[in-house]
Amino acid sequence: MYKGTITTSTAVTANQDIPFNTILNTNTNTDPSENGVIKIRKSGFYNVEASVVMTGYTASTEISLQLFANGKAIDESIVSTVAGATNTNPLTLTTAIIPVNVQPYNANIADISVKLSGPATITSGVFTIQQLK
Repeated sequence: MYKGTITTSTAVTANQDIPFNTILNTNTNTDPSENGVIKIRKSGFYNVEASVVMTGYTASTEISLQLFANGKAIDESIVSTVAGATNTNPLTLTTAIIPVNVQPYNANIADISVKLSGPATITSGVFTIQQLK
C-alpha cells in the first residue's frame, strides 16, 4: 500500500501533478517520486483514491480533481464542483475508489498521478494506492 499526504499549505497550478509526501509505502511494486507521480511496476488491479481540501481557487468557476495513468485522464475518476462566489471556505473533493487495470507498455512502469483543473492552495490531502489480491 502507498499513502501520501499533504499537511501544509501547498500551492498548485492547473494540471500540475499534486506533490503528495510519502508517509507509507509497503508495496515494492509502487515507487513514489518527488513530483507527485507514483510509478507502478507490476500489472494488475489497484484501488486508487485521492482527497484534497483546498482554498484559493477562482471563485464562481468549475474545478475538478482527476486521476491520471500514463499522462491520460481516467474518465471514471473525476469529481467536479463549481466554486462559490467567495473562496474563503475550504472545498473537499474526493475521487471514487476505482480499480485501475495497469498494463504498462514501457519498461513495466505505469505512472499514476492526481491533478486539479485549476490553480488552488491545498491545505490537506491524501492519496492512496493499494494493489488488489
